[in-house]
Amino acid sequence: MARATVAVAILAAFPTLAAPPALSGLYRAGDLGVVDLQSAEAGRLVARYKGAGSCAFKPEMQVLSGNFEGDVFLGTVFLCQEGPSCDREKVFPFFAVFHEGALAGDVKLDTGCSSRALEGKRLNISMATAEDRLLINQELDNSASSIATKNANRKELEKLARESLTQGLLKLKEQNFAAARTQFERSLTYDDSDWKTWSYLGQVELKLGNVQKGLESIQKAVVVAGKSKPHITDEEMGDLFYNQSCAQSRNGKKREAVNSLRNALKVGDVATLLPSAQQDPDLDAVREEPDFKRALVDAKNRKDKRGAR
Repeated sequence: MARATVAVAILAAFPTLAAPPALSGLYRAGDLGVVDLQSAEAGRLVARYKGAGSCAFKPEMQVLSGNFEGDVFLGTVFLCQEGPSCDREKVFPFFAVFHEGALAGDVKLDTGCSSRALEGKRLNISMATAEDRLLINQELDNSASSIATKNANRKELEKLARESLTQGLLKLKEQNFAAARTQFERSLTYDDSDWKTWSYLGQVELKLGNVQKGLESIQKAVVVAGKSKPHITDEEMGDLFYNQSCAQSRNGKKREAVNSLRNALKVGDVATLLPSAQQDPDLDAVREEPDFKRALVDAKNRKDKRGAR
């Protein structure tokens, strides 16, 4: 099983003949509010809340993220909802189609719940109007007071992220993996720059049997961790590579799994990782691969040489 630091929706493959849309700037996401859309690497899209919405979110919160497959968007959206036994705020899968400069799709809320941010079940995202821009002009200026407000919002979001992370860890300890996932997703909505939270999200997705989502989260953890140096130790990086190997193995990506394991054994704590790799059921899919066996032998030889010094 993946180590403790491991760390949308799965649809049929879509043709990717067209390049993903490059969206950037201010957009109106229905009654969710005005958001700042930014396209990132490999078709990834991220939206941060700016204002003028019905959910009373704090500015700069990440409210939407995901990836394009051609003109099809697969990701998640953070919404407020109302109703008996409904979580007040929650991350939901969001499947949408890009057409004529707009993005539109349905969101399936929890049973018996509704959201002021949606038109029924629909979320429509289109270019912000001049009126929208005026509504949030104060958020966009560079005055000293505006900068101070942005900094205060950022600190508040970081605080909320830590609180949700703490709640997620408690649920993880209780083995309530679904509740833990909700808290980790919420934490990343407040602050998506913490590699540990991505790692924990990957862990619970694997526990829940969502191996593709688990792999996506742990890969994101590795990317974010790589940008966190020197604030991440070699041992922590080794654990991340090891977890990535486990997730890749469970997704049938044998060559990638072996390469990640090699990286883990090179930078991590070999004394701990080597025994784990020898019996971890998450690596059963690659256990008989010659390169896997060679990686373990090479790591053992390096360990023995160090011990002989």
